Formats: sequence, structure tokens, C-alpha cells
Amino acid sequence: MSTSNVSAVSSKQKEAAELTEELESIRALNANLQTFLDYLQTFRKNLIEVNNNCKEFHKVNKQWIETVSNS
Repeated sequence: MSTSNVSAVSSKQKEAAELTEELESIRALNANLQTFLDYLQTFRKNLIEVNNNCKEFHKVNKQWIETVSNS
């Protein structure tokens, strides 16, 4: 094999290795983004529940104020 052929093969192997590494990095990033999305969805559900609890607390508080005012 000539020097230029060896150099071309070596260059292609290097490119293939870099592409494989990039692909693995992208897969890892995708997995991390999916986990982050799952956390955001859970956070959203929790915020909705907190909001509902605050509304219920407001109703109960209002009832107590009416009860105390009428006594």
C-alpha cells in the first residue's frame, strides 16, 4: 500500500470513529432530554395539584371567615 492509501484509510477510520462518538453523544443527549421532559411533566402535574389545593384552601378559609363572622 502506498503512503497516500494508508493515509486515506487512516483518515476514513478516524472520521468513522468521530462519527460513532458523535452518535453516542447525541443518543446520550436525547436520553437526558427525555428525562428532563419527564421531570417537567411531573413538575407540571404537581403545580396543577398545588393550585387545586390552594383553591380548596381558599374555599375552606372563606367558610371559616363566614362562620366566625356569623357567630
